[in-house]
Amino acid sequence: MNQSLFPENELFGFTKPSLVLYVEDSYNPELNDFIQSNFKQIVEYYTAKEIDFCYLPYLLQNENYQAVVSYNRPYLHHVNDGNSIAEIYRKIKRKLAEPLEGAGLIWVYDIDIDKDSEVAYGYQLDADKSLIDEFNRFADAINVTQQEDKQKHTPAWKRRLPKDSTENEPPFLAFDSQVEESSTPYRSDVQFMIVREKDADSEFDFEAYRLADEIRTRIQLLKESGSLCLIGDILEEIQGATKKLSNIFITNDYRIFLKDYGMKEVVMPPLPKSLFILFLRHPEGILFKQLSNYHDELLSIYRNITVRENIDQAIESIKAMTDPLNNSINEKCSRVRAAFLEIIADDLAQNYYVTGKRGEPKKIILDRTLVEFQK
Repeated sequence: MNQSLFPENELFGFTKPSLVLYVEDSYNPELNDFIQSNFKQIVEYYTAKEIDFCYLPYLLQNENYQAVVSYNRPYLHHVNDGNSIAEIYRKIKRKLAEPLEGAGLIWVYDIDIDKDSEVAYGYQLDADKSLIDEFNRFADAINVTQQEDKQKHTPAWKRRLPKDSTENEPPFLAFDSQVEESSTPYRSDVQFMIVREKDADSEFDFEAYRLADEIRTRIQLLKESGSLCLIGDILEEIQGATKKLSNIFITNDYRIFLKDYGMKEVVMPPLPKSLFILFLRHPEGILFKQLSNYHDELLSIYRNITVRENIDQAIESIKAMTDPLNNSINEKCSRVRAAFLEIIADDLAQNYYVTGKRGEPKKIILDRTLVEFQK
């Protein structure tokens, strides 16, 4: 059961416009043995047809998939038992317009467009026929349908272009004979300069949301695509779980944990951590133009978090952070945001990092009843 679930150069896979899942009413030894023995061949054939193939017993125990679930739905419990798999099969089958008896394949389409994907078609497997032919035949039928659908959605002008035409833009119509020459001379000596206000508040929307390349790459790898969303939604339904925010627990030595997400630790350097604690203390928010009013409080928090030999350097760092004309505050806000996005998806993380509109107080929107300091 250690088959590689994903293509070699695609860590998490499941990015195709269609997904096919194997389902059954009760455990079928012959079909499961066949899939396990021919898994790589099946996946390669379906991938060539722009289809993802999902075999739940492999998916649910795959470490990569578990990482995806933990990142996007950290409130879910890990499942890999036969009863849970059977329940997932039942719930997927209920999405079919027409019933599917016994073991078969289910095609889900438009999984990357609509999270509430529609299960399009169920195909009952005939154990008396060549199983590899059965699997391949279903993939071929889907591929034909997908190609026809692509043709329908191709703009008419593109379908009519001759072979030597440029296909990345529509042909232009010539109206040269209808255009009158302008009598207004072109002024080549006129120059325009856009003057942009430079302060921390005006730069917040850009600077505070910047991410290092490695963080962006990690987020992309852990992205829950449409097909994985479908399975995740079913797991939520089975466990009776809904998206929930975790209590945040801060120890006496200022380590930060998401208590209800398996005690995931949020790791950040002392300066961003000091800023995070400051904003937690002020649920009403802080106007950037009034940052200097919080210099002493921020310095006190920082000195509790870390013992720094060069106190003058610490004072200078805090001074820069509380200067509304200095970008340091945005850099630290960005580090706070990145620390949470390292471990949970943004739909959850945005409740824990600093947000706010230009000219308005910046704040952490998390309900403070979810904040707990160690006593």
